[in-house]
Amino acid sequence: ITVQPLWQPQLTQPNSLCQDDLPIDLNVLLEPGLLGVWSGTGVSGNQFDPKLSGTGSFTLTFTASNPPTGVCPQAATIQIAVNPTETPILTQPPLICSADGVIDLNQFADPMFTGTWSGVGMLNGSEFDPLLSGNGSFTFTFTVGGNCGEPATIEITVEQTYIPTPLPLPTACITDPTLD
Repeated sequence: ITVQPLWQPQLTQPNSLCQDDLPIDLNVLLEPGLLGVWSGTGVSGNQFDPKLSGTGSFTLTFTASNPPTGVCPQAATIQIAVNPTETPILTQPPLICSADGVIDLNQFADPMFTGTWSGVGMLNGSEFDPLLSGNGSFTFTFTVGGNCGEPATIEITVEQTYIPTPLPLPTACITDPTLD
C-alpha cells in the first residue's frame, strides 16, 4: 500500500471588487501551468463577474485537472469580496459672487466618501476660485477615490459682485438746514 500526500493548489487571493467592475480572469490567480475548473457564485468558465454575483463575500472553488503525479489532489478555495457601487450625495451650494474668495468644495461633499474635484476655476484639489471661472453656471465633478463610487456633480452659479458707487455729497454750509 502506497500512501500519497495530500496536495492543494496555491491560489493568490484577489483584491476586493466593485459591483460594476469588469469580469476578472480567475486563471491569473493560479500557479503557472495549472489547469482546472472554477465554480461558485458569479463564475462562468474561468471568469468571475461581480455583476452576476451581486454584493457580498463569495467562496470560489478551484479543482485542478492536472495535479502533480504522486499526490491526492484537493480542491482549493478563495474568498472574493464584491462591494456595492454607490453615488455620493452632494449638497447644492448657494449662489456665489465673483468676489467671495476661494471656496473649499469639500463642504458640499458626501462625508462618506473621499475623492477629488474637477471643473473650471479649480486650484489645488478641492479649492474653487470664482475669480478664475468668471460669471456663469459651472458643473463640478466629484470623483470618488479608493471606494466603489460613481462620480457625482454639482452646479455652481457665479454672479458678478455688485459694488455700489456712492453719489457725490452736495456742498453744504454750516448755516444750511440739515440734509436727509
